[in-house]
Amino acid sequence: MPNFLISVDYFVRFVLVFFRLGGLFVFVPFFNHRVFSPPLKVVFALTISFITFPVLTVQNFAPPRETVAIILAVIRELMVGLVIGYAAQLLFTGVQFAGEMISFQMGLSLAAVIDPNINERSTLVSQLYNLFALLIFVSLGGHHFFIRAAIQTFDFVPLAGFHYSMNLGSRLLNLFGNIFIVAFRIGAPVLVTLFLTSAAMGLVSRAIPQMNVFMISPPLQIIVGLFMIIISLRPAVMVLKLLFSQLERDLQWLIANMAG
Repeated sequence: MPNFLISVDYFVRFVLVFFRLGGLFVFVPFFNHRVFSPPLKVVFALTISFITFPVLTVQNFAPPRETVAIILAVIRELMVGLVIGYAAQLLFTGVQFAGEMISFQMGLSLAAVIDPNINERSTLVSQLYNLFALLIFVSLGGHHFFIRAAIQTFDFVPLAGFHYSMNLGSRLLNLFGNIFIVAFRIGAPVLVTLFLTSAAMGLVSRAIPQMNVFMISPPLQIIVGLFMIIISLRPAVMVLKLLFSQLERDLQWLIANMAG
């Protein structure tokens, strides 16, 4: 009669692998979208864990036996997914910030709706840029890259081996500062054009005081803004491809330095 019992150490190792991969689906872009319900994320994490666990280099890991130590190990595994997801989400935050600045310049900042993905108010232009970046991200196979990156972490960070270091924190802080750089790189064509439009309307109001600029400027800003958004989408694709390539290098550096 076959024996289907498994050892406690084997089960704990699998649980730790599951939580590391589960953290991926909770925190990283695309997988953290609300279209993926929590039960579906659990199913994805379990499926990938069952597929990859037999080939991972975790069989020599001696899992802890105490409850507190196991809980701390689970938290460390979740931190791996949190760091990867946080670094990747910062890029999409920069793209969304570009949409917010464009909406402000177009006069659409008050026309905000609830974004179901983040449960916060955001402008339609911001959601448009965010979905556009997500579309480019998926078309480049970024969601596959995150799965590979999560599996690659086992080659650099052993189970329960996550350690926070000053270099890791400094790199994450630099990525946070890049939000503004990403936003200006994405929205520069539209923002510069809207600024020049506002400056031109100011000169017109000084040259022709009889013209009611306050009635002409708002619809003109919207028309010019929408026109420039359409024109700037192709250059935005090239910028996003470069940013996603840089993101891959940043994530590889983070993974290599998570073990301290």
